[in-house]
Amino acid sequence: MGVAAPASGANLTATVAIGTAPFAVATTPDGTKAYVASSTGNSVSVIDLGTNTVTATIAVGTGPTSLAVTANGSRVYVANPTSNNVSVINTATDTVVTTIAVPGAPYGVVSTPDSTNILVTRLVDNKLSTISTATNTVTSEVAVGAQPRLVAVSPNGTRAYVVNFGGNSVSVVDLASNTVAATVAVGASPLGVVVGRDGSAYIANAAGNSVSVIGTGNTVSATIPVPGTPAIPALSQDGATLYTTRFALNSLGVIRLSDNSITSNVAVGTQPVGLSTTSDGTRAVVGNQGSNNVSIVALAPRATTAAATAVTGTTATGNGRVTADTDAVTDVSCRYATSLTKLNSGVASDSEIVTATPNTVTAGQSANVTCSMTDLTPGTDYFYKVLATDADGTAGQVDAVALLTVPAKVATPSIKTKKKRIILDWSEVASATSYDARIKPRGGSYGSWRSITTSKVKFTKLARKTTYKSQLRAVNATGAGTKRTVTATTK
Repeated sequence: MGVAAPASGANLTATVAIGTAPFAVATTPDGTKAYVASSTGNSVSVIDLGTNTVTATIAVGTGPTSLAVTANGSRVYVANPTSNNVSVINTATDTVVTTIAVPGAPYGVVSTPDSTNILVTRLVDNKLSTISTATNTVTSEVAVGAQPRLVAVSPNGTRAYVVNFGGNSVSVVDLASNTVAATVAVGASPLGVVVGRDGSAYIANAAGNSVSVIGTGNTVSATIPVPGTPAIPALSQDGATLYTTRFALNSLGVIRLSDNSITSNVAVGTQPVGLSTTSDGTRAVVGNQGSNNVSIVALAPRATTAAATAVTGTTATGNGRVTADTDAVTDVSCRYATSLTKLNSGVASDSEIVTATPNTVTAGQSANVTCSMTDLTPGTDYFYKVLATDADGTAGQVDAVALLTVPAKVATPSIKTKKKRIILDWSEVASATSYDARIKPRGGSYGSWRSITTSKVKFTKLARKTTYKSQLRAVNATGAGTKRTVTATTK
């Protein structure tokens, strides 16, 4: 029931001309746009990733070297070391809304996961500054190693990893106390860093031709040889594959982390440095400093997940759409589980996988897909996602969609009968927010459903010594469960 880890399924699909010396790249959380900093053009270009065209060019400070989109997608912060400031771009209008003075040649920027702060490295005075996104002011600073370049934050927001280019080290900053918790020696001339979901940090050592892996214990757990001047790393969505620009080889390297081997090398433009992957893990955007363009690389099939339909207490139909790029999609499926943790754990027993229809998609084509989820538990929350695997074994995954099964059938109620009344009382049903009830005399027709908020109903003004059939059903946000029918006779 596991998902194939991304392998060599990376292909160049588009090249977009960008001003001069496109140095840094950042994509928006929704995957619709990429922002590219032109280090000699003093500007940021905006690329529509749906059409792979430049839609705006925004003037910023001097010599921009890094940019970060806030986790909520509303702002882009651009580090301008030559003009000693940070430009703030509103992503809704793609205009600069403010400029923040930051001394010491601000070089690298990153957003915290909650979008409340921006961390900025200062290349000249060897510090890390914190900018509050609420006030756009510098609120604190901490001394780090020599010539800090780029910085990344752990997914839980507790640690920052500052790459010290001049010190061949990484400063691990405890963000709660704003102190350096550890200084870890890495390879020569480290430049870029990315942190995985498990908290491991991957550092590209440009002159060392390697990638250092720092575990959560703040020690180097592995060193991966990567010839060709690795510059900026990025991870696949499932954390099984590492990508890095290779400046001297004009390529994007693909590294399988299960054995730390380079599985493929995708030719891009000249002197690639900047790299960002879309949030769904399907595309990489590479800034080619020497050829003044950006390469769009397909990493995985595009898979989107839509709301489930035909949801009952035990079954549901999953829906989605899969787009194959240059490789045909050889398998489409749905994975579902009772929690996001289980869905994404990678443990086979935590989730179920079912084959979708259609199960394959021709290269360059798109298809709507469905899958049948069975053996569900009534009144239970589930999460599911569409998975697409291409000919190279690359799994395309997207954020999960929640579904709630309809409630279980109401248990047989206790029955009390009186001269002109029937009283039904039953146990609460999991997830039910209300109940429906109706009644009819034997041989007659049911009236309209009556909605009640308690697990008890009284039918009054009935005929004496008459047999009635009553129906009950539990209701939640998804719909009504299976009807329970009971028979009772008034006195």
